[in-house]
Amino acid sequence: MKKILSILLLGALVIMNYGCKDDDPEPVKPTKPPVILSTTSVTLKVGETKNITIQNYDTTVFVDNTNIASVDKMGDIDYKITARKVGKTFINLGSKKLNINVNKYYFYFRDPIFTWGEGKNPIKSYELRSLISDEPNALVYRELNSDELNYLIYNFYDYKLYSISLYILSAKTSELGNYLNDYFVQIASTSPEYDMYQSPIPSDDPMFFNVRVNKTPQVYNDKEYWLVELTNPNYAPTTK
Repeated sequence: MKKILSILLLGALVIMNYGCKDDDPEPVKPTKPPVILSTTSVTLKVGETKNITIQNYDTTVFVDNTNIASVDKMGDIDYKITARKVGKTFINLGSKKLNINVNKYYFYFRDPIFTWGEGKNPIKSYELRSLISDEPNALVYRELNSDELNYLIYNFYDYKLYSISLYILSAKTSELGNYLNDYFVQIASTSPEYDMYQSPIPSDDPMFFNVRVNKTPQVYNDKEYWLVELTNPNYAPTTK
């Protein structure tokens, strides 16, 4: 009998000891301090820079679209953002996000209406230039408020906008260069006739387009112009 009581007492002690262990509090993990930004939004013109600080972030900082802006580490918490092309991008810091908006440095004329893949009506609704010709496959506009751009033509294939032609006066060579530098990324070209550029967004974006600039002026309505052609490959007619 004594032996049975001893076994029962020992079992009770084991159970009590096990239960006490379950009641012990779990060790508290140290909490990571939150990311601290000196600002959550930056607006710049092409070529401008902005210094910011980022605290409590030990991972490499990078801009989502490096065509539009770049970031360089200048110190332990100090960074410099440089605006490169017109557009919007951001820096992702996990729990925090810094938005970057880049505007054009030079203003020579209003931007075209980029309604790629749509018909004529959206352009007619929003375009403020003077419509001088409504053709089956094109809308021709006259720009009256610019010293650089005289004509703008929206080109359609299968009733969808696929290309925009800009006619910039041949005497405005430096202004043309400034416009291209503000907006587009130059790419390698072996063509003797054209310089090639691209919009700064990813090529799989439906708003992406190629840019072709004639190396020699083109005659249109008895004047010489630099012809800049913006073409969205998703809607352009294919040549077989």
